[in-house]
Amino acid sequence: MRRAMLTAACALACGPASGSQPKMGGEMNHVLVSLYQKTVYVTIERPWELPLTLYDYGEVYDGPASVLNGSAYNGQFGWLANGFINLPADATMWVEAVEQTDGLRTHAQGTFEPILGTDGAPLRWEWNGTMTHNWSSAFSFGDYAATYRVFVGYFDGTPYPGYSPGEVTLAWAWPCDADFNGDTVINSLDFIAYLNGYVANDPKADFNGDTIVNSLDFIAFLNAYVAGCP
Repeated sequence: MRRAMLTAACALACGPASGSQPKMGGEMNHVLVSLYQKTVYVTIERPWELPLTLYDYGEVYDGPASVLNGSAYNGQFGWLANGFINLPADATMWVEAVEQTDGLRTHAQGTFEPILGTDGAPLRWEWNGTMTHNWSSAFSFGDYAATYRVFVGYFDGTPYPGYSPGEVTLAWAWPCDADFNGDTVINSLDFIAYLNGYVANDPKADFNGDTIVNSLDFIAFLNAYVAGCP
């Protein structure tokens, strides 16, 4: 992005999971970054969809993607240049984790390297200006959020003089699926509610997310029901 004109280019394979490519979790929701008169502005394309859902598909991935095994994850958020961004020759764009929920993990698109404070990684991540869908994940049920500061800086991460940063807060949730009726208590009422949905072929009864309501969903719900929620 050295004095480059940033354009949007999706480098993410957005199709269904294979042995090494996890599911994105839904339609892309872009984190739009603009630079106007040396001030960075950051907005979310569809903020009304927040929090995005972290989901454990129960799949096992090969290679670098294996860092997501056993977690619930989502890759819908995509950093995207909202128009043209021209930077000085000795500057680049940085994203810095200012505050985030304990247990939230972030891995880079493609390489699955830990970034933004995950596993001791630097809190600052250099964004190259192309559309980038990093993976957000967690190993425990709950609500998660992260506030990021986006700023123009030197290549060593030092803020570039004269430029003002922007901030954005992203949110995710890993709901307890066994609480099928949403009353925050796991009991027989949830089992009855799921059974009724299953018999009625209600799309909500598609518990494993494969778009088909069948015995695999019933088994998945039963396992979740027995396991309860931490």
